[in-house]
Formats: sequence, structure tokens, C-alpha cells
Amino acid sequence: MTGGILPAAHPRLAAAIWLTGASHLCLAAGHLALGSDRFLTLSMGAMSLWGISRLMRDEIWPGDYYVFALGIYSGTAALAVKLAYGQPLQSNLQHPGMACAILLGGFVAAAGAAEIARLVARRVVPPATVRAWADPGLLARAYPWLLAAGAAFLLLHVAVRPRMVAGVLHQTDGFGGFGAFTFLLTLGLAAASRRLLIDGARGPFRVLILAGIAMVTLSLVANTKREVFEFGICLLLGLLAARARLRILPSLAAIGAAAVVALYVSPVIHLMRNDFLEIGLVGRVSEGWSILKAHGFDPAALAEEEARFFAGFSYAYREAGSYIFPERGAFDRFMLILPVDQVARMALEGEVMGVRPFAREALEGILPSILIDKSVMVGSDRVAWAYGIREYGSSARPVLGFTATALAMGGPVAVISAPILVLLPVLIAFNIAFGHLRASALGHGFIAISWYLAEQGVDSLISFAGRNAALMWVVSALLATWWKERRA
Repeated sequence: MTGGILPAAHPRLAAAIWLTGASHLCLAAGHLALGSDRFLTLSMGAMSLWGISRLMRDEIWPGDYYVFALGIYSGTAALAVKLAYGQPLQSNLQHPGMACAILLGGFVAAAGAAEIARLVARRVVPPATVRAWADPGLLARAYPWLLAAGAAFLLLHVAVRPRMVAGVLHQTDGFGGFGAFTFLLTLGLAAASRRLLIDGARGPFRVLILAGIAMVTLSLVANTKREVFEFGICLLLGLLAARARLRILPSLAAIGAAAVVALYVSPVIHLMRNDFLEIGLVGRVSEGWSILKAHGFDPAALAEEEARFFAGFSYAYREAGSYIFPERGAFDRFMLILPVDQVARMALEGEVMGVRPFAREALEGILPSILIDKSVMVGSDRVAWAYGIREYGSSARPVLGFTATALAMGGPVAVISAPILVLLPVLIAFNIAFGHLRASALGHGFIAISWYLAEQGVDSLISFAGRNAALMWVVSALLATWWKERRA
């Protein structure tokens, strides 16, 4: 059986289904005991379950992964975090029922678009580029060079990229083009993990350990957590692609590494954020070490200092502006019901922005600066200013998601139509061009860099497709052609 849910005989599918179902029943029971609204509990649980079920298929396409991530942002995170803080799901929302109905409508439309994209992709012969990146010979030859090139481009990007100044959305002169090639790093990780987990090669094992250390270092240098996160995503996707059986010692080591990142690396990155622009690339690593020493390597002290930092940094942490107020765990970005609620306050009264601002931002993200004047803002920034979400003096980019930006664009009608008009063709292109997770390292690597698309607005999704995804496919096709000619 291909393309659907894994066969019942699969040794770990039944356990995954039972674990998923039992955990969601516990979450629902906990929220009902807290007094959470039944409609919110049922809707968020349904979105979460549907999203997670997309990873239980034999073929996991980029569209399936998008719906999985959307389920996390729409349901799973809110259920888990709000229960952990002892807050009902409707708390800190002004229109909880209406906001949840809009979020659910957008999710259903997006999930429908993903299913259509899946049906289309399964009826198309995989491109030669996808087949080439399944060749163990190409993976073995390419992954060391991909890792080196990707790291080099990331360092170049950090060294010369435009920078935010004055705590608002202005930026200095610079060049951000090198950042478009950092996908090479993720593609190299995907190739190395497949060589280890699927092909059984032992060489990539040490390389991946060194790569993990390097990714932590690169995260400190870039002052972002994305590098560490994509490293973990690549390994997890490799385990999923290989249907690998989890072992106790490696699992404990992975949990320990994740705890180190969460308790030490993440706070250090945030605490360096105000000053890191004045520090050189090498100095940022030593500065991170100094922060750890100054707090006695105490996770509690780091977390307390991080909370103070967030209280003055982001637009979200003020009364009625945070879904989990007064806590400041920086978890709001993973709960898309909050921006839907914030936009719905005005959008439902007919105050919408129209298509033009978002079309302009999408073109700015795709076209070179010689063809179009660019600003640092994206559609989510414009929505945040227009609907009173952002406060002046904050350079934190708001996470609004596809549904909230579509709502701002054209009201409830756009929430249903935008996934069909915009998301559907994008997901069809992704599925066909990159293939599913188990098909090759190309789909594996692409899914790993697309994990954050669930939090992107309408214009940012189009920009990603026209710039990042297109460039990744062109470079991958050129490398596949080189390999084919070399073997001939």
C-alpha cells in the first residue's frame, strides 16, 4: 500500500495511533476540567489530530508536512501550553468562538488544498532531479561539500546582511543575498542522515556529531535558533523516512542534547540579541560563554533573565496582547488563534486591507532590487501596524500566519478562497518538484527548511516559493546533472 495510512501490519503504527489518541484525550479532559470552552477544545483537538495523522502516511509530501505544522500551530501547542499554565483556551481572547471558527475554516481549506495537491503529485512521474537525489553515490559524494558550502554562505550572510536599527523596522545598508543559499547546509544534513539511517553507511555518524556542534555554534553566531532547529528536524525526518526503531541510549542522548539547547543555548541567544550586532563573528561565541558563566550555568537564573528580556522586547507581552499573559515564555508564536482574534476585532467590521499591499510585498520578496524598490517590512508587519498589534519601538516580527493575513486581506471570504487560489498551486509545485520524504534527500531537505511555513503570511509564502524553493530546485537540478554526466 502506498500513499495512504501505513498498513496495519506496520510494527509501530498502532502504537503511534494509540499514543496520539490517548494524549489528546488527556489534553481534552484536562481542559474541560479547567473550564475551557467545548467548541475550542473540540476544534483545536481535531486540527491537532488531523495534522499529526499526516505524518502517519507512507508517502509524506511537502503539503502533508505543511498541514502537520499547521495543526501544531493551530491546535497542539495551544492545548499543551495553556493546560501547562492552567489557563482555559478562551482566556485572553476577545472573540474566542469567532476566532476559533475562522481559524478552523482556514485550516480546513488549507487541508483540502493539501489533499488535492497530493492527488495531483501522485499522478505525475517524479522529475529526474528527485530520482537523482535518491542515488547513494551522489549523497556520499555531495554531503561533505554541501555542509561546508552551506556553513560558508551562512557566515557570509551573517557578516554582511542588513541589520535592524533603532528598535523599529529600519535597516542599515548590507547584502542579504547570501542567505538564499543556506539551504545547502540543510540539504547536506539530509543527505548525511539518509546515508547513515537508510543506506547504513558509518562515515556520516561522526560528521553528524560534528555538524550538531557546528550548528549550535552557527546559531550563536547568527543569533537565531533556526540552525539548531533544522538540524534536529533533519535527524527526526531521517528516522521517519527510515522507519527506524528508537533505541534507549541514542534517545536519551538526543533528549539530553535538546535539554541543553532549550535550557542554555536558547536563553543565551536571546540575551545576546541587544548587543550582538556590535560583536564580531568569533566574539559572539565567547560572549555566549561569558553569559553562561555570569549566571553560574544555572538554567533557572538564565530563564529568569530571559523573561525580563522578553518583557521589554516583543510586542506581544502586554495585558490583552498575549495568549498566555502574564507568563512570558515566548510561546505565543506557536498559537495562531491569537493573531486571528486580534485581526478579527476590526476585519469583521469591514476594515480590510485588500490584495494590493500583499501583492507588493510578495513581489519585493521575489524580484531583485534592481527591478523593484524594497522595504524591510512584510505583510505581517503591515497587518500588525494596521490592526494595532505592534507597539512602536519593537523590532520583533509578529507571527500572524496564513489565516490571519488572509482575514486582513479580504475578510472571511479570503480565509476560504486564499488557500485555493494561493496555497493549492504552491503545494502542487512543491510536491512535484521535490517529491515526498521517502523518495529522496531532495524532498527530505526541502521539508526540513519548510517547517516554519505554517507561521508565514500569504505574501511570505509566495515569496518563499518564488525565491527560496525555486533557487533550491535549480541548484539541486544542476548538481544532479553534474552527477549524471560524471557517471556517464
